[in-house]
Amino acid sequence: MTTARLISLGCVLGACSLAQQGDQQRGNTGPIRMDPTYRSIAAATGGHAMPIEPAELGTPGAATLLVALGTYDAKILAIDQATVSGPRSYEFPVDGSVRGLSVIVSGAAKVALKGPDGFDVVAGPAGIEVVRLNRVTGYMIDTPKPGLWSVYVDASEPYLLTAEAKSAMDLLNARFVEPGGRPGHEGLFPIQGNPAAGEPGVLEISMMNPLPQIAVSLRKPNGEMLLEPAVSQQDGEEFWANFTVPSEPFRVYVRAEDAKGNTIQRAQSATVSPQRFFVKAAEPMLSVWPGDAVAVRFRFENKGEASSFVAYAVLDDGSLAPVEPKNFDVGAGRTVQLTVNLKLPFDARPGSQRELMLTVTNNRSGGYNSATQQIEVRAR
Repeated sequence: MTTARLISLGCVLGACSLAQQGDQQRGNTGPIRMDPTYRSIAAATGGHAMPIEPAELGTPGAATLLVALGTYDAKILAIDQATVSGPRSYEFPVDGSVRGLSVIVSGAAKVALKGPDGFDVVAGPAGIEVVRLNRVTGYMIDTPKPGLWSVYVDASEPYLLTAEAKSAMDLLNARFVEPGGRPGHEGLFPIQGNPAAGEPGVLEISMMNPLPQIAVSLRKPNGEMLLEPAVSQQDGEEFWANFTVPSEPFRVYVRAEDAKGNTIQRAQSATVSPQRFFVKAAEPMLSVWPGDAVAVRFRFENKGEASSFVAYAVLDDGSLAPVEPKNFDVGAGRTVQLTVNLKLPFDARPGSQRELMLTVTNNRSGGYNSATQQIEVRAR
């Protein structure tokens, strides 16, 4: 199982309301702030945090956007612009396999989407829906034309931008691997969490449909190019890239061509955030009865500078689970045991496998790392 698309967040269903209450108590009646914790969760899991204001909840536009977050399954472009940088345009290709296109911008901004013909996309024609809330703009387009699309953003605050597709062609895995396994069954296995900054790394890439060749790039969260590593192919379906892991966050992009020469572009759902602190589940697998409570233990190790950290845990249905300790200080070279008090839902299907993701954020740098606990649901 993969945790790359663990949750998609219309995050402020509660958080923005709470932030607004705090702002109003301090006499601030300006725009509602987005809780940075929700933005971090979205980045760690491949979701999209949307600042939907309380008055907009329940409106058709808000409902359409929330449905869109869970409907489009192939990410083409993802931008996290953390500073106000003036007007910008972003280009992205749409290939022939795309049956539907969603473009969402979260943040107070003027937004315009152009198709390959160079004209602005507007509401009205069949198969085109445009939603404009106070701080979220979304486009949903059926059977978009293949070619080069562009989106213009002029924002007065930091913003998020995603372009996603309904398509059978998707990036199945882009994960760092390391040697492991028991004697006689050695091989490369996925690492837990984010890779170690400044150290050699092996990136394994696989697509849902085989491609003869691909090009791989690492891009900063704001879309700027960081690295284009060489790629080797294994067994016609998996690709490998060896390089020194950058010290700053990045997202993996894959490019190829379809049979008609259209450019295929797919982006990794979650941002990779190389770190000097690490989290690891204490057990490879837990077996739990439906409805039972269990203490899930993780080991946290800090190889970087002393700092304060905050931890949060999310089950694969998007529900949060309490962590002890949630806030903690750790010196260089020290370890801490973290415990997630999880109660498995009574309706968890016996024989199924669930995933619990623990994410730890460095309060000083804003960086994060995570680990996943596999949970087998026992049959009574």
